[in-house]
Amino acid sequence: MAKKGPFVLLVICLFLLLPCAYGSQIGVTWTGTAGDNAWATPTNWSSSSVPNNGGGTTYTVSIGPPGATIDLLGGFTIDGLAMNSANLGIAGGPNSLTLATGPSSLTNSQILGGTFTTNGTLTLANGTINASLTNNGTINAVSGLNTFAGTVLNNAGASINVNSGAALQLETGGTYTNNGTINLAGATLLLDATGNGASGNTVTLAGSGSLTLSNSGGNMITEASGNSGLTLVNGAGHTIQGAGEIGGDPTFTLNNQGTMNANQPAGIQIAAGSIVNSGLMEATAGSVLEIASVPGVTFTNNGTVNVAASSMFTVGNATKFTNYQNQTLTGGTYDIAGGFLFAGADIVTNQATLSLSGDGAVVDALSDQNGLRDFSDNGAQGQFSLLDDATLQTGGDFTNQGAVDISAGSLFAVGPTGTGTSSQTGGSTVLDGTLKAGTVVLDGGDLSGTGTLIGNLENDANVDPGDDPGTLTINGSYTQDSGGVLNIGIESGSIFDVLAISGNAQLDGTLNLTMLSGFRPQYLEEFTIMTFSSSSGDFANLTSNADGGWEEIRTADSLGVEFVAPEPSTWVLFAAGLAGFACFKRRAIARR
Repeated sequence: MAKKGPFVLLVICLFLLLPCAYGSQIGVTWTGTAGDNAWATPTNWSSSSVPNNGGGTTYTVSIGPPGATIDLLGGFTIDGLAMNSANLGIAGGPNSLTLATGPSSLTNSQILGGTFTTNGTLTLANGTINASLTNNGTINAVSGLNTFAGTVLNNAGASINVNSGAALQLETGGTYTNNGTINLAGATLLLDATGNGASGNTVTLAGSGSLTLSNSGGNMITEASGNSGLTLVNGAGHTIQGAGEIGGDPTFTLNNQGTMNANQPAGIQIAAGSIVNSGLMEATAGSVLEIASVPGVTFTNNGTVNVAASSMFTVGNATKFTNYQNQTLTGGTYDIAGGFLFAGADIVTNQATLSLSGDGAVVDALSDQNGLRDFSDNGAQGQFSLLDDATLQTGGDFTNQGAVDISAGSLFAVGPTGTGTSSQTGGSTVLDGTLKAGTVVLDGGDLSGTGTLIGNLENDANVDPGDDPGTLTINGSYTQDSGGVLNIGIESGSIFDVLAISGNAQLDGTLNLTMLSGFRPQYLEEFTIMTFSSSSGDFANLTSNADGGWEEIRTADSLGVEFVAPEPSTWVLFAAGLAGFACFKRRAIARR
């Protein structure tokens, strides 16, 4: 039988060496025995060793109660830290403390100065971090008032959570960088630009992360006591979303450069003296974003207001909406698929970018009337769109100098019965849906698309059927004046623009044929580009980017064009004949 003694001895040795190979974790407690309050003094610790991860050994540290004040000089890393009623001073400069994993906690305690980095879970209960804070893990503020009084970098993937009943105060103003998430769950975020010796009046939330408010009316973002006149800047790329109240003081200013999204049922209410949007403010998921009705409050939109279907964006009755003056909407973009409400809404002239989608509507918050009931002028700066089967009927005639887009499935009716006059003196109309009017007078710009005009069209500008290419339909008559141009795109022998007219076509002006995608027509190839019930007159000019000539082919109900340049083979035979004739003539002379 083989001896087992050496094998057993080997196993015992390996077992004894395992702690050395894999390291160990030591729990140490502050005793302060040395009396110098120095972290780096071994005899201030229960283990008589300075806690600092390394050499396979990691530390978890407990400080207090009772209270203690500790000075940390140098750079130290530990796994976990539990402080209760204690102060830890990291004396600035290169001095730092890093929590490698956690869990850690600050209860009625402060970290003062230097650099503080947490990579695990840190729980705050009346905790203060007056240091340069970098969070790569999770910080949970569970109760009391918790304060960040230095710079803050919340990295991507990291989170700061403020529980119900707790508060987090950003104390020194300036810029706080959030690339992760900050979550309020029925909690308060206090903004302080004057604390800790600061003298500014602005707090900026920067970075690519989000400040998310749970579905609770108890969420509040407001200024701390003594901060009258504070400005909150939601920086470009940063998002504030959810439900709750922002502001609460008529001296509070909100400057949104990023995204603000009311996307919880309880909605967001902004109660501030001045709200300026140069980013995106939106209500989605059936929620409401409300600018509170406070006398003297102003709301200015230089960015985008987006209202999703079944959602609402409301500007309070006492609030001054600076983009709307004298029945004119100016500046900014408004994408409305739900309800956009403001007091006295009765837009006559649009000089903004305004789109209605589906059942989206602008509404007078005072009378509940359609805010576009008297819409009659889309100005030179105006961009007006009907999208996703939207319908709008004006109260009378309509003039366009800017850009109008009527998408497929949408209807724009001019006048109470759709028999008013629509005039265009410049800009463009893209008609892929339906435009209903008694007469459309085109004196400038262009009309294009694959939709249907119910009414008569008078063209003294540019008509471009199709979307390169396609068919534009006119359920009425078509008159082209001397200054009018009909632009037809031809992509192949079977794909080209068509102007389909149910009534009479009276022609003058110019027919312009454009070959698309490098297409070259064949000799005598025909293209039927217009249909009608009858016609009169003729185009005064025919232009084209194709080499060669064209001829019109007119029938009782259509007009086509035929490419009549000689075939390349014809030119070759003709040239060969001339060459042969010349050669024959030279030989005849030589025989003489």
